[in-house]
Amino acid sequence: MSNDTKGMCFSHLEDLSVDSLSLTSFPDGEFPTSLKTLHIFNYNAEQFPSLSSLSNLTYLNISNCPELESFPERGLHLQNLASFTIWDCDKLRSLPSHMDKLTFLQDLSIHNCHCLTSLSESGLPPNLTSLTMRNCKNLTQPLSGWRLRSLSSLKHLEFGDDDGLFLPSSLTSLWITNHKNMKFISRGIHKLTSIEELRIGSCPKLQFLPDERFPATLGRLLIRSCPLLEQQCSKEKGDCWPIIAPIPYVEIDGYFLPYLKER
Repeated sequence: MSNDTKGMCFSHLEDLSVDSLSLTSFPDGEFPTSLKTLHIFNYNAEQFPSLSSLSNLTYLNISNCPELESFPERGLHLQNLASFTIWDCDKLRSLPSHMDKLTFLQDLSIHNCHCLTSLSESGLPPNLTSLTMRNCKNLTQPLSGWRLRSLSSLKHLEFGDDDGLFLPSSLTSLWITNHKNMKFISRGIHKLTSIEELRIGSCPKLQFLPDERFPATLGRLLIRSCPLLEQQCSKEKGDCWPIIAPIPYVEIDGYFLPYLKER
């Protein structure tokens, strides 16, 4: 096939997945500018390639890149990017710079990046509606440093640490999961006047809920694998029972509220 024919074949390509254990670089200009979705798996370079030519890209997924440490110094410059997901990049130290310039980004999800210590110094994308941070055990920057209150469109937040809770009142869904040392949930949750669903999971030392009732908007509370908290939620006996009783739907380890007394 001639180069001209190849160009015609790929000039309209919109979805591409790249999976290569041996690939350590991407030649400049090799990605079709028509791409809207890009999945990169098992990329073995230390620095992520520049994708600035992909002006149409809306979805970027980076998974299982064990050697990846950083992104280009100038950031990604993907002005139409709407969803950005990073999985299993053990050596990644930081997110791309100038994340606040990604004004179209709505969904940011980061999982299992054990060397990540902080988020972008410039701040998060201003129009995020969903933010997930899971199993990034060295992320020492407190939530108060994430500038979450500036994210006026944020609806869903999932994270593993409650230290320094400063959350936007626009949140409708909050997941708190996989935090091994958390003992209590911040009172700041009472300021979430739009909250509809709260999920708490795999927090073995968590023993107390805030000592005030949740906002009246909270319709669903789900608790999983939090044995100490479960004891405090025992029907009519636990200290947390008066707090959870008014919530229309409560589920603890698969048991619904009407049946908690029988356990």
